[in-house]
Amino acid sequence: MEVNEDRLNSFMGKMIGDVGAAMSASLMLLGDKLGLYKALAKGGPMDSAALAKATGTAERYVREWLSA
Repeated sequence: MEVNEDRLNSFMGKMIGDVGAAMSASLMLLGDKLGLYKALAKGGPMDSAALAKATGTAERYVREWLSA
């Protein structure tokens, strides 16, 4: 069976995009449940330490969430 490289590359690009979107959706849900978005809306721009303090969460995990 011959593999069509163009179709394979197109499929792989779509699959990677879909996986990235799924990961972003879970991070959005996490940010909502932890109150990260509300804290940012209320307090304006802040770094990971300030956001963690405002929400009562661990700074390291907030830093990772922000970088994503």
